[in-house]
Amino acid sequence: MATITIGIVAADGFEKVGVGEEDTVTKETVMKTTTTCCVGMIVSFVVLLFSMKKVYRKTYLSTKTANKFIQQHFTNNEDDETKFAIFTKNKLKWLKAIGPEVKAWLNTNILT
Repeated sequence: MATITIGIVAADGFEKVGVGEEDTVTKETVMKTTTTCCVGMIVSFVVLLFSMKKVYRKTYLSTKTANKFIQQHFTNNEDDETKFAIFTKNKLKWLKAIGPEVKAWLNTNILT
């Protein structure tokens, strides 16, 4: 949305500089071109959404970060094998937020 908004605002602020007879670009031409491009972007995004499997649309449009996803994947699962998968992820994505919880789980379930 920011790209579309900035494009329209920039096109609206278009002014000719150094007007000569060979200059054929007008503000209306710039606005029409920008609007057409913005509509094209929206259409292509909608086509992208409808061309993917339905189960992935929710994750594609989610505002959840990868860090939160990894942390919730650990905390919301009871299965040790699923929880152990956290060690295949980038440590910086979970260590600070749930590091003590992971350590406690290791001490309780794996190391005993």
